[in-house]
Amino acid sequence: MLEVMQGEVLPMNCDLQNPGESTTITWLFNNSTNLPTNVSIQSGGSWLHIVDAQIASHQGTYTCLAENSVGKARRQFNVNILGKQRISEMTFIGVNFCLTEPPRFIDTSNTKYLLLQGQTVMLDCTLKGAPWPKIVWKKVGNYFFNFIH
Repeated sequence: MLEVMQGEVLPMNCDLQNPGESTTITWLFNNSTNLPTNVSIQSGGSWLHIVDAQIASHQGTYTCLAENSVGKARRQFNVNILGKQRISEMTFIGVNFCLTEPPRFIDTSNTKYLLLQGQTVMLDCTLKGAPWPKIVWKKVGNYFFNFIH
């Protein structure tokens, strides 16, 4: 399975060894010779490039058929186009996350602190998620700090 993000370019190579001048190369899309728009065939037909990949028009099975006087060869590519809701990756304060990622704690250690009255402690809540999760701090079941990012 080949995966490409929507709007990107996806090259596919028939990968023929010494095809010779008498070799005929034909590309099929879902068993049809009608290729979608924004498809470019190069290098004598051995390379097919999907330009500006779109889910509705480019997702499916591409087949490279090579034929000469000795015989035939076939190579198939199953192509999945990833939608925009899954493709954007962002960096925010050093944390990378996908736009549809469920909340997940980065540091899951259960550190215990022994403090004297009046001492200060800094608690860290490092997590990932998108959309960015709401963080609620509780002390023995009571809210004492809300942080919404």
